[in-house]
Amino acid sequence: MKRKGATEYIDCPMCDCEIALSGDEKVGDEIYCPYCETPLKLKQTKDDELYLQEDF
Repeated sequence: MKRKGATEYIDCPMCDCEIALSGDEKVGDEIYCPYCETPLKLKQTKDDELYLQEDF
């Protein structure tokens, strides 16, 4: 995850597009990539890092 100012960004695993997170998202939420429109699920590693996984 990347931070630019107060906005956090996470990369789409399908197209590498940066997706802006508003901060209201929770682990398990479904997010759609604005570029490739892939359905993604917000996940968290054991180290508390957020990542997106394809949700087909």
